[in-house]
Amino acid sequence: MKIRNKLSLILLFVMAVALSAVIAVSFMTTEPDSRSAHFWMTLFFLLLGVVFSFLFGLLQIRIDLDKGLPTPAFFSLGTLIVLYDLFLIVNPLLFWKGFEFSVTGYAITHIIGLATFLSLSGTTLMAAVSITAREKQEKKIFIRSVSGPIVCIVFSVKPEITIWMMRYFLNFRRSQGG
Repeated sequence: MKIRNKLSLILLFVMAVALSAVIAVSFMTTEPDSRSAHFWMTLFFLLLGVVFSFLFGLLQIRIDLDKGLPTPAFFSLGTLIVLYDLFLIVNPLLFWKGFEFSVTGYAITHIIGLATFLSLSGTTLMAAVSITAREKQEKKIFIRSVSGPIVCIVFSVKPEITIWMMRYFLNFRRSQGG
């Protein structure tokens, strides 16, 4: 296993432990009677954040950076996931406990955050796939533009090489007495 894959698995494990700790702390700090719709909505979006982070870790392990998406795309996507995870931690503190938004207002803040994350992540992935496809096409064009003249030179020189080799072989046989 490559070092990058090992590092990704370690970071994935650390992230899973951290978000699991946040979920455990949220259960331990609230009474069962006071677990309102805010609590369950927060828990749902935290679990969604864990799933997105886990999928990013799997994507990072499964795709070879040399053949798949470019490295800046992984950095951009990783940054977006970290920012979304931070949003999931700050949003309950700010809008649920701080400003005491209603359930509807609180749900809207989560939906806006999720929509922003998904649209930026989708844009990043589409741009990365487009750039990768364009680079592959440019590489093929470059190989054709370089290999075409080389093939023409080889085919144009080949008859001369063949004639030279035949003359050499005939002269060699004559000098050997054959």
